[in-house]
Amino acid sequence: MATVTPNFNWPVPTSTDLVKDGATAIEALGDAIDASMLDLKGGTSGQVLAKNSNTDMDFTWVAQDDSNAIQNAIVDAKGDIIAATAADTPARLAVGANDTVLTADSSTATGLKWATPSGGAAPAFQAYLGSNQTGMQDSVAEKLKIDTENFDSDSWFNTTTYRYTPQKAGYYNFTIQGSSSLIHTIYILKNGSTQFNAIGYNSYQSFPGSKMVYMNGSSDYVELWGLVQTANGSFTSGASNTSFEGFWVRS
Repeated sequence: MATVTPNFNWPVPTSTDLVKDGATAIEALGDAIDASMLDLKGGTSGQVLAKNSNTDMDFTWVAQDDSNAIQNAIVDAKGDIIAATAADTPARLAVGANDTVLTADSSTATGLKWATPSGGAAPAFQAYLGSNQTGMQDSVAEKLKIDTENFDSDSWFNTTTYRYTPQKAGYYNFTIQGSSSLIHTIYILKNGSTQFNAIGYNSYQSFPGSKMVYMNGSSDYVELWGLVQTANGSFTSGASNTSFEGFWVRS
């Protein structure tokens, strides 16, 4: 009398079966195996076998780019990455510009964006009095005509208004120095308000002084002002005499 296999219940003959019964059992076994393996039949080049349901031996042939898998075509350029626009919804995020970094941003579709790193290249400038500033009033602060640049990384220093108006928000370190044959004072002014001053004496430069100042990256500006303690006084020109410089430190 035929029995069955332990896992798939395929009929198999027993050692006590009559020859004719054994042949019948072998035929049934072949039919059962053939039926079970039916899903393995077929398929085309490049397809892969996938489970069709939780039922044993239930398979189906699918393309490698299965609809339930992330499609190759979702990326189309070097550097593209895959992000999600919602649960179970992958999407392409195109590669960013050189030297940008991946940044979280909930306002974008994928919640990500490429952005310039906050610690990137720091804007900086260095400018000085191009010619002696003479005819100054006694003990009256006047804007110094810092009209000559050594460098200005982002062209934010205006040599006509003598102002530095940075377009990147953050903390800036400004350094000032003045030179006069008279007792003098130089000042950093932000939006017309004194932030720092340094004092010099007869025939000496003032000691260089620096100040950290927050700038809003749009309308805030800084200027260098000076005062001499005599009528018709002057400040001495030159990068090593009367100068103004600064650089971005951090956001």
